[in-house]
Amino acid sequence: MKNIQKAIKRVHQIDALSKRTTILSAIHPTYKILIVLLYLIITASYSIHNIYIVVMFLPLLLFSMLGEINLFKCLGELKPLVALLLFMGTPFLFFKGYGITCFIVLALKGIFALLFSYILMTTTSMEELCMGLSKLKVPQSLIVVIMLIQRYLILFFKETDKTLLAYSLRAPGQKGISIKTWGTLVGSMMLRSIDRAMNVYQSMMLRGFKGVMPLQSQKYDYKLSKLTFGIMCILLLFLKGVTL
Repeated sequence: MKNIQKAIKRVHQIDALSKRTTILSAIHPTYKILIVLLYLIITASYSIHNIYIVVMFLPLLLFSMLGEINLFKCLGELKPLVALLLFMGTPFLFFKGYGITCFIVLALKGIFALLFSYILMTTTSMEELCMGLSKLKVPQSLIVVIMLIQRYLILFFKETDKTLLAYSLRAPGQKGISIKTWGTLVGSMMLRSIDRAMNVYQSMMLRGFKGVMPLQSQKYDYKLSKLTFGIMCILLLFLKGVTL
């Protein structure tokens, strides 16, 4: 239950961070999405033997400064994913020759990609991200799914927390969940989720939902957006060209 409560708290914290006033918050989300996509593509294009991928830390540092994000805290929040990346790269350590280099490059690729994407999440709300995706002609059905997942993810966590709390009260002193009750608990959570989903859908239909999620456009600095996009593109392409 503690892990679920921590997850709920973390979702609220990310939502609060995305509503802060920073330089990145003034940039249109479409430009931020394009910057992140370009960064991920260029980072992934590096060979596993090219140790010069370390230069990709410069755009990451610049992006974090614009969003007023502490990279060390980000690493702390992403510790499980970072540990998974390092674990997946350990087989390269047993290769002779470039094994250690491959491990370092793959680890840096994954960590840089995680941090850059995490900065986008913590500086842009889900509504803004969906608006940016709509500008990029992403299908509306996919945007609606993303919005609904984000909006009701916390509700699912809370329902799960209630179910586990009820189980702990009915089985005092028992550590963990008995294997015999796994199926019952999963079925109970599924039924509760279906009931909540039906109530939500009926409420949306009564309020005039027609398959398109209304997205409110905010005021953005388009000059700053284009300038930041241009600078980041030039920097990324320059670093890629220098390290070929």
